[in-house]
Formats: sequence, structure tokens, C-alpha cells
Amino acid sequence: GAVVALAATCLSSEIQTREKEFYVLLLIMTGGILGAFSSLDLFFFYFFHELALIPTFIMIALWGQGEKEDRMAVAWKTTIYLAVGGFVLLLGIGIMVTIELAKLVLRRRRAGEPAHA
Repeated sequence: GAVVALAATCLSSEIQTREKEFYVLLLIMTGGILGAFSSLDLFFFYFFHELALIPTFIMIALWGQGEKEDRMAVAWKTTIYLAVGGFVLLLGIGIMVTIELAKLVLRRRRAGEPAHA
């Protein structure tokens, strides 16, 4: 996260328009990246991963290199790529939670406790 922020800050001298918005989006993206890497549970890891996705799209679309059409295409491709990865992560979290809940219900049944308690 810090490397991305440092690289973006070093290259920000080329930003001529909407400088405030650029730095706000950079801070949100960096916060999402750092939050994802420092989170202690999967919910917050997923939340921060998705939080970093939105500013990434906007920054690529507005301040990326090349023609506007090329920037938009790259922004969409990057967003779809990262969103698919996030969906796979969410699917994995869901499967893991389902398995753990099933194990808990089986343990309670074997101990003679009602499963709904």
C-alpha cells in the first residue's frame, strides 16, 4: 500500500486537473489497501479490498495514460478483473462459514444439545 501511494505521489506532478480529487481518491485507495493487509478477519479484508476498487477505477479512467477510450477500457478491465477476484474471495468465505456452521451443528448434536440453542 505504501509503495503504491509513494509511486502515485511521485508521478502526481503530471496531474494538472482536479488535483484535490486525485489526492482524496489516492488516500481512500491507500486506506483500502492498508486496511486489507492489516485486517484481522475476513469480513474486513473483503470490505477494504472492495473499498480500494472504486478509487482505482476512477483514477485510471480520469488520470491514466493514453486516449480517453483506452483509459476507460483499461479501467473497466481492471475493475472486472479485481471484482471477479473479490467475488471468488466472497464465495470462499461463504463456503468456509457454511462448513464451520455445519461442524458446529454436528458437534452440538453429538453432545446431545439442541442445534438451535
